[in-house]
Amino acid sequence: QAAGGDGADGEPVSLFEQLKVDLTPVFQCMAIAEHIGRTEEFCKYYNENRKLQVDLDLDPSNAFRNQPFHEFYARYMSQLLGYFIVEDAIFKGLPALMQSSEVESLWNLSVVKIKDLLEQMCTKPYQPEAPPRINQVKDFLLVYAATATRYGYNAGLLTEC
Repeated sequence: QAAGGDGADGEPVSLFEQLKVDLTPVFQCMAIAEHIGRTEEFCKYYNENRKLQVDLDLDPSNAFRNQPFHEFYARYMSQLLGYFIVEDAIFKGLPALMQSSEVESLWNLSVVKIKDLLEQMCTKPYQPEAPPRINQVKDFLLVYAATATRYGYNAGLLTEC
């Protein structure tokens, strides 16, 4: 977890604490599923729903397409990165809930989608009246790749864009 500001006791505050993201319900559901002997069902349910979520996040038509490209792209990428940061925290806290290969597969799919979106931007202007600010997109992509790498995701293909 990324460290942020100091808490009341001087200890670093995690990114999730800063953003008030509470993953406790997932941990509680897993504990209940284990207790009643339905771990496999819960894991399947969780993974199916998270796959649906990333599919929605990956679809650029679901994003804020009425914005200039650099703003749209920043929101799109932030939403995707948020998904993977949460998955990283869940995986570290509940490794039995998902296989690392599942998360890696979803990550690789997202990298392909991001690259496709960038190629579209470069070959067909997003908004002719407001051309994308390539340097802003590039800078954001580098920050995105560095953050993803910090959480253990292979962002090499992104920096080759």
